[in-house]
Amino acid sequence: MADPLTKQFRVSFVWLRAFPDLINGSAPNAPMAFLGNQNDFAAHWDAAQDDLAAYVKKWNADNSALIEQAKADPSIRGKLLSARAAAYRAYTSDPLHLTPPWDWMQENYLHKFWDYYLNRDEEPLAAVRGADAWKALVPLRIVLPYKIRAPWLNGGIIVDGLLYPHAVGLAFMVNLTEKKDGLRYPQLMEQLFKLRENENFDVTLPDGTTSALKLDRLANRIMKDLLTRVFADAAPQTIALQDPLSVATFIHTLNVNPQLPIEDNSFPHRVLHGMSTWDPLWDDAKRAALPPIAALNLAYSDKGSTKIIYHSPRGRVVWFPHWFIKPPGRGNHKLSCYHRNLTLLVAQTEALALGAALAYPDVAAGKTPPDALKTFALNAAERARALYLRDIKEFPTYHSASPKAQLDENFLDEVKLMDIVMKVRETLRGGAAQP
Repeated sequence: MADPLTKQFRVSFVWLRAFPDLINGSAPNAPMAFLGNQNDFAAHWDAAQDDLAAYVKKWNADNSALIEQAKADPSIRGKLLSARAAAYRAYTSDPLHLTPPWDWMQENYLHKFWDYYLNRDEEPLAAVRGADAWKALVPLRIVLPYKIRAPWLNGGIIVDGLLYPHAVGLAFMVNLTEKKDGLRYPQLMEQLFKLRENENFDVTLPDGTTSALKLDRLANRIMKDLLTRVFADAAPQTIALQDPLSVATFIHTLNVNPQLPIEDNSFPHRVLHGMSTWDPLWDDAKRAALPPIAALNLAYSDKGSTKIIYHSPRGRVVWFPHWFIKPPGRGNHKLSCYHRNLTLLVAQTEALALGAALAYPDVAAGKTPPDALKTFALNAAERARALYLRDIKEFPTYHSASPKAQLDENFLDEVKLMDIVMKVRETLRGGAAQP
């Protein structure tokens, strides 16, 4: 069989920085101090939901003829979806428009992560109120006024800011497309390492100036801007894990037999390992043998399947060859949705763990955290544990093997994240530790 050719590939990077200042009330004059206050956060969330709902209602009324045409003629559906997408981009282009972390194009962009995470069976996400968002640590989304281009990159870039009560986050997603010829594995890896560390992005900053920045410097610049938006000039010290989280997904690859597994220590295995670890020496075949794929595959629930979620402590790579078959004219929405869901999951898992970690210094020192921080950290720890266990009954939520690996394999100050979560939960609950 000819070499595999990847025509569409998606990769996301997530950075999170957490702080206790809004929760414990030590930054009352921060421009976005409302994020750390339960009632104020809920009020701003409800206002954002209601404002977006009013916009959608008006847009639907103004475009009722197009909507009816699309119902009668499926060929019009693409025109309708494009119009909706343009309208949503226009609405969210205003940095003052805080929105929930999902958009309103539900017919074409289902947000299963938030549906499952919030345990919503029938009620739409548009009905989520601020009190529930606070309890579940769901962030508000903010558009970042940066124009980012990469002449060497054949693909689109989407950047989102996430505002939690206790943290700011940055999600940076790139959709690589090579529709004509496709990319062989070495070409794909060359593109990804250009993206990760070897090439500059052309960036127009919010003040209109331009700069050439590699990804990490660009992320630091955006995170600094996010913190300034929240705290003005009094941005606090933050806690964060050093490297970003990454999720990479093969969306459409040709010349692949979905029945054949990837063999250990093969070239495709080294590709998966390089994508998850970002090791620049990924192609050095003289290095020691890689860990068996089965040992690093988080898709182990599908016995006998060739599906792989290859993982490192900070990376995930999705290889689902059975899903590479694309329905005519539609594209493979299953894999793009899966990629988005997994990106949101790793971000939310870390946000919850960092929320619990804010109380850990006091807990480790035998002190009682301030009441607001104590309540918040305990809630974050409970929800992190729920993701870790997958089938916990008191918090029905998103089920995946990824959170367990993430909380077991990542550390803050040499303490495992899950140990932090459990110590905070045990101490603040005042009971015996439970797995």
